[in-house]
Formats: sequence, structure tokens, C-alpha cells
Amino acid sequence: MSGGSFNYLYQALGEGSRSGAPGMIHEMLKELEPGSPEHEATKRIIDMFSQITKEAEALYGVWKTIEYVRSGDWGDERIAEAIEKYRSLVSEARQ
Repeated sequence: MSGGSFNYLYQALGEGSRSGAPGMIHEMLKELEPGSPEHEATKRIIDMFSQITKEAEALYGVWKTIEYVRSGDWGDERIAEAIEKYRSLVSEARQ
């Protein structure tokens, strides 16, 4: 068995920013009057998708590792390694 324990969630969120709902919401935004309450609310939703995508992409390695460990492809020790790598990247980004 290879991956799939979480339906490849680690891939889905990163891809979601390039197509699907966020892309459609951008198109809808074009039809709304700038500055209107619905325009501003739609912009906030777009910003939320962007933040979720950014966080999910940072967690890609951790989530992929958990999925592969859960499916039996990799050993448990890989989770600690992936978390350490993530934490290192986050620490570097904050400096």
C-alpha cells in the first residue's frame, strides 16, 4: 500500500490555491462593486484561502510523512524527522 490514508490531503490543499474554489472566487470578485460589503467579504475569504494554502504548503512534508507512516510505507521515526525539519524551516523564516 502506498499513501492514501488521508486521501493525499498533503497534496490537495496546496493544489487548491491554484484551481478550484479560490480561482472561482477570484472570478466572482470581478463582478462585485469594489468597496461594497460583499466585495470586502469576498476579499477576506480569498485572503483566508491564501493563508491556509501557505500554512498547508509549509506542512507538506509533515503531513505526507504522517500519511505514509499511517499507511505502513514508512516507519514511525520519520514523523519526528519531518517535524524537526518543519520546525527548522519555521524558525529560519521568523529570523
